[in-house]
Amino acid sequence: MKRITSIDHPIHSDVTITYPNFRTQIFTRGNYQRTTDFDGVGREIRTIEKDTNINKQIVNRKTYDAAGRVTFTAYPSDILAETKGVDFTYDALSRQQTVTNNQDNTLTVYTYISPEKTEVTNARNYMTTYTYRIFGNPDQKELVKIEAPEFITTDINRNLLGQVTSITQGSLIRSYYYDNK
Repeated sequence: MKRITSIDHPIHSDVTITYPNFRTQIFTRGNYQRTTDFDGVGREIRTIEKDTNINKQIVNRKTYDAAGRVTFTAYPSDILAETKGVDFTYDALSRQQTVTNNQDNTLTVYTYISPEKTEVTNARNYMTTYTYRIFGNPDQKELVKIEAPEFITTDINRNLLGQVTSITQGSLIRSYYYDNK
């Protein structure tokens, strides 16, 4: 299948990569071992990082919906089927709608005012407004303004290539310059 099976570093700590089945990859370097499990379409669903010397592990787990969007991310834990974590919901246009911490039910809500403007209300009920510049494709938007709580505004100026030329927050200005290469 032409997959990498080892990396020979010049100063020891060589890497071994094995594939016990088509949905699992095991990466080993010294006492460190990372086992990654994939679902049927190749999305990472669980990662177990282990110190093989003391047999301690950290597990990270994700679930997806039918559209391939992440619907749950577990907090790193030593439990294989950890249920504490963050739940995500999406609207009909696949835009993130809510992020919920299922441990304390704190909620972050995304409100799409227009294609150029998004409001994010965090768990403490503070609202931040993000304004974007869009040319044609709404998926390729560029952040140009952030209006945060307590009247803190950040303006981001960009050239026609989308490169940031300056960032202004109150009386503070940071400028960026690019050569022609």
